[in-house]
Amino acid sequence: FVCGWYINNNAIALLGIIIALGMAILLYFGLVNAYYSRGRARYKQGDYEGAIADYNWALRLFPRFALAYNYRGLAYSALGDYDAAIEDYNQALQLEPNLAIAYNNRSMADFALGDYPAALEDVNEALQLKPNFAIAYKNRGRVHSALGEHQAAIEDFTAAIRLTPKNTSVYGERGIVRVYQGDIPGAIGDFTQA
Repeated sequence: FVCGWYINNNAIALLGIIIALGMAILLYFGLVNAYYSRGRARYKQGDYEGAIADYNWALRLFPRFALAYNYRGLAYSALGDYDAAIEDYNQALQLEPNLAIAYNNRSMADFALGDYPAALEDVNEALQLKPNFAIAYKNRGRVHSALGEHQAAIEDFTAAIRLTPKNTSVYGERGIVRVYQGDIPGAIGDFTQA
């Protein structure tokens, strides 16, 4: 009886410790997610500095949070700090090498810096990882257009439209490329959709 009571009390004590540690973990990761989620909301409101501050806190608490690096990179990009953005995308990809969105976002930072070959390489990797990634097709269309590869740009814009037909901005971008090709009726059709 005494031995059973001792074991039961130890079992109860251990269960209490496990529950307490589980609650601490939930609170800790809840705090990480709270900072991350608030950062996303601030980004959407255009408060890029506030978003960066929240992502910084999330990363202090959980330095292996690849998505926080990715979205902090977006905030840096929105502020025009493409080098800092690329560093964050690199960190995200080091943590999660198959994170297609980070390749896509890094491609746009490369694009903004005028490094079109790097932009094309990254967006191709994004599409390799996620073949139905509409925004990556749109972004690759932009890169092809900047490189003067108008037919490839039209094909990518068309793929983006096929995947997200309600994204009217892609029609406008495809229309501009059609103007460069001399396809004025096709351009007018796209501008009408935009």
